Amino acid sequence: MGTGAALRTTLLIGSNSDATAALTGIEVALSTMEPSGRLPSTVPASVSLGQSLSEADVASGAAFYLGDACLGALALEVAPQRAEIASAMRRAALRERLARATQWLAGTVALLQAADRAAPNRLLFDARAFVACGHLAGSPALVALATPFITQAMASVRPDGWFDEGGGWDTSYQAVGIDIGADVHRVALATVMRTALDAGLTRAAGWLANRVAADGRVDSGGNSRTCSGGESFLGEPKLLALPSVVSALIKSATSPDAMLTTAQREGARVAAQRVVAWATANPGANPCFELSSR
Repeated sequence: MGTGAALRTTLLIGSNSDATAALTGIEVALSTMEPSGRLPSTVPASVSLGQSLSEADVASGAAFYLGDACLGALALEVAPQRAEIASAMRRAALRERLARATQWLAGTVALLQAADRAAPNRLLFDARAFVACGHLAGSPALVALATPFITQAMASVRPDGWFDEGGGWDTSYQAVGIDIGADVHRVALATVMRTALDAGLTRAAGWLANRVAADGRVDSGGNSRTCSGGESFLGEPKLLALPSVVSALIKSATSPDAMLTTAQREGARVAAQRVVAWATANPGANPCFELSSR
């Protein structure tokens, strides 16, 4: 995951050589695909999970990758310099392989819904995969598979605006959910999908912006999973993802649709600027910061 975002960024800034490298990264990941379309996952040999990855883990990892990769491929298809980066044949082969992997992922919908039901950010990753890859493949049927994931994720937004992540709020995963949800909102062509996302993402963005202190620190107090929440990933404690916080707020502030009011957009923009200023002034500092509690 991340090669699709790299491709979109390098296309935007006009760096063709870096865009080609990012495209190659997407293709390298696809080279692991099995004939069925299944995308396997592995963990570093230095990490002991105490158990093998479940099929739900594999499906979830594939969804994370596919949504990112397909957004990159969609951007490439409309880029003026696309022919300089990849031939029509190479782009067609990429689309075919991504579509095959997404067709395999479609067979795991029930598994993903059950495994990700308590993690709305993961539900939105699943939705992004089907929306982005479905559009890339020209398959309304694949796009439609995103709807139940969107419905589940938005049902988890509490009245105050926080996503219920495993029984509580989590500032970091709140940001990830908004970030990925904004991607779904932008690429979804169906009005019903955007309408389903509007109210939930608006409340969620407001809650996140209010967790940014005047000095730019992001309040992680009471987090259910990251920082004092105690979760780890590949043996490392989960900290607060400041890049996701900034991305979530910026995407909320610059949404092309009426997802936020003018005042809400300005609040999100200012909050993002504060976070960037703090992170720039404190490189390498622990981003976890407890101002409040449950």
